[in-house]
Amino acid sequence: MLLSEEQYTEEVKLRLVTYPDTRLTTKCVPVEKIDKEFRSWVHDMIFICRAHHGIGIAAPQVGILQNFFYWKFSPNVVINPIIRKRKGQIHTEESCLSLPNLVVPVRRSESIEVTFYDMVGKEYNEKYKGERAVVFQHEWDHLQGRLITFYQSGNK
Repeated sequence: MLLSEEQYTEEVKLRLVTYPDTRLTTKCVPVEKIDKEFRSWVHDMIFICRAHHGIGIAAPQVGILQNFFYWKFSPNVVINPIIRKRKGQIHTEESCLSLPNLVVPVRRSESIEVTFYDMVGKEYNEKYKGERAVVFQHEWDHLQGRLITFYQSGNK
């Protein structure tokens, strides 16, 4: 269960990780269990994301090398995501909580088809376009050990 802002009474244990911390460029491993520790990580990630006025935050951005992220859309916690299909291309200007004061032009897929799980183990098969597609791809990149700076040299 996710906590509302009024319920943030516990001390936040995790901290935002910033570049050049090598955890940001390390590929994550799948989430295997959702337990008290996992829920605590999610709690801290939500607090950190909101405190920094972010729209999403991936586990490696708080030093956790597991395959999940929090974002402002529902369901808020995306676990073990897979991008199954990509279509089209759009150009975006992106920033990142872990790369403060940097904005990078990025080419993203215009629409994506994805599979992932939520906090209770429900499987989702979704199609996203627009802002949701961009944010999903940005956070998914973090789980692959890829930052927006990867796109500066024209890689993809």
